[in-house]
This record gives sequence, C-alpha cells and structure tokens, in this order.
Amino acid sequence: MSLILALLTTAVVVLLSVLPGSAPIIQAVPEGVQKAMHLVAYAVLAALWSWTLVPLGQAPLDRSVLALGLAVSIGGLLELVQRYRPGRYGSWSDVIRNAAGAAVGTAITWWI
Repeated sequence: MSLILALLTTAVVVLLSVLPGSAPIIQAVPEGVQKAMHLVAYAVLAALWSWTLVPLGQAPLDRSVLALGLAVSIGGLLELVQRYRPGRYGSWSDVIRNAAGAAVGTAITWWI
C-alpha cells in the first residue's frame, strides 16, 4: 500500500511540475504559496519513499539516503524540465527548497 501511495504522490508532484504556467491550477495559487509548497511536497515525497523502503529490508540509514536521493533527484530533474515548459522556469532556489523539504521529510521518518 505504501508503494502505491508513494507512486501516486510522485505522479502528482510530476504532473503539477510540468503543467504549463497558464494552467488554471497554477494561476490560482499565489507564487509565495507555491514556493512553500515545494517544502511540503518534497517532505511528504521523501517520507513516503522512506517508509516504502522499510518492508524491503533496508537499514534505516540506507532507506533514508535512498529516499532523500530519490526526492532530490526528482526535484532537480523537474526544475530542469520546467525550463522548457511554457510559462514555467526552473530555478536553483526551487531546487534548494525541494532538497530542504526532502531532508525534513527524511528526518521525520527517523522520529515516527
């Protein structure tokens, strides 16, 4: 079940990241809120992937490193893709927000 949830969350993050800037859902959210959503989305993404790796027998540090790497890689790749989407732009500050969110999400899995 956690694999399905992690895959669905990843799909939603990817979809929202590649929509053109003119999409109504993108236009409806103020830019400041969009920036905050980077932190939240990638925290959730990394946490879900970390929990998904538990049944696979991964040691806590291994699963955390894998989940963090996966979330940061997805975030970086999507920022690169956004450079080629109409009305969107990729930025290093968003990559940093994505990575910070992923780090928070991964850290949370150590306490829960």
